[in-house]
Amino acid sequence: MHPKRFDVRNPFAHTGDAFQQGVDMNMIELVNDDALEADLCENITDRRMPDFFLYTGDEGAKNWLRLDRAREFPVARRLTVLLENSMPALLPFLPRAPTLVSIGVGSGEKERIVLEELVAACSPVYYPVDVNARMVQVALDAVRHLSIEKTGIVGRLSDLDRVVHNWRPPVVLCLLGNTFSNFEPDDILSWVSRSIGADGLFMFDCSLLGPGGVTESARERIERTYRSRRNVRFNLNPLIRRGLRPGDVRFDLKLVPAMTSAGMVYRTSKNIYVCKNCAVQFREKSVSLQAGEVIRLGFTYKYTAEQVDTLVKRAGLTVLALHRSDDDENILLLARKSTQEDS
Repeated sequence: MHPKRFDVRNPFAHTGDAFQQGVDMNMIELVNDDALEADLCENITDRRMPDFFLYTGDEGAKNWLRLDRAREFPVARRLTVLLENSMPALLPFLPRAPTLVSIGVGSGEKERIVLEELVAACSPVYYPVDVNARMVQVALDAVRHLSIEKTGIVGRLSDLDRVVHNWRPPVVLCLLGNTFSNFEPDDILSWVSRSIGADGLFMFDCSLLGPGGVTESARERIERTYRSRRNVRFNLNPLIRRGLRPGDVRFDLKLVPAMTSAGMVYRTSKNIYVCKNCAVQFREKSVSLQAGEVIRLGFTYKYTAEQVDTLVKRAGLTVLALHRSDDDENILLLARKSTQEDS
């Protein structure tokens, strides 16, 4: 931890939260495994399981890395290729000596690509952010060969308001690997606009519906990807490692319409249907599940490129660069806050 970079008192002065330092001296923990375990227990009691719980703990980290490499789930891999191809065109827009903050960093592979390009011309500061301390460590290890200042942050998006004021401007805030699509669009864009500062930038990517919108073939392609055996197992794993037997439940996923400020879009609807009476064992207690009950999971939005552009503009951001994959199924954008000249 860099004592001049983080004020460890102000973020917690009004909350009484414990500020914990991780095993790596360059890691800040805003949430720990015990708190996440208690939070998951409460959510399952209410028959909910938001998607960030899929990534927690040692098993969550291992399961995500396996899914990320799986041939039948190519979402993140295709976005990595798009980023690699787009970097030469993006570099002129990136500020000198930026603070690169990446939320939901995962393995840190995409961020490594960006930082290797930046470090040749400047000295960036790097904050990989993830709910899983193991993933943050993996992301830090991915750029260990780079002589840059780097501090991992273990936390959820809701935790980051405690430290956002410590990020040295200009900030380049990243949501890569389709992470943007796992949030309510207007909420996440509003938070980004508040957090990047007047001279900051927002870099994000997402997997699109495709040029034809929600055609039958597009729906089949998306549902087939998200219903793949590995992805179903990934969604069930937090409960399986707490005693659930896969045969006691049924996983269901559909692509359904959803209204946003950009109009009607689509998103995945994920549910776990309980088929037999069973129980999930947490550290402090067991949660019983009854046949016929439903556990509601998170979602992934699917937009057209035009809808993404509309959402960004409505959030008071101006697109500086936009890159699409050759098949028009993936998009990468770099945006800044809009000014009066943009009106």
